[in-house]
Amino acid sequence: MAAIVERLRRVFQQAHDFVWGLFVFELYKSTLAERHKYQDAMNLIILGEMIGVPLMNSTITLRILPYVLGDLADWKHRHLAEYEVLERAPEWH
Repeated sequence: MAAIVERLRRVFQQAHDFVWGLFVFELYKSTLAERHKYQDAMNLIILGEMIGVPLMNSTITLRILPYVLGDLADWKHRHLAEYEVLERAPEWH
């Protein structure tokens, strides 16, 4: 009985994954791309403030800084990674 329940659970999980991939995956990928664009803009604003380009009020930047510091490593890795131009071509609209 337990084997049947486990098999049904696995079948339902596979069906769930298939339907999610069919209907939601593209939306998920585009949402992640938009999130990265907004994160990059925020990081550039904060980095510009750190190197002396007056873009925002410094008190606002100092209040945002603790929330962004964890993402700076990912941002640096994303922008310093080498890639082919044709890899990014489908994202250009």
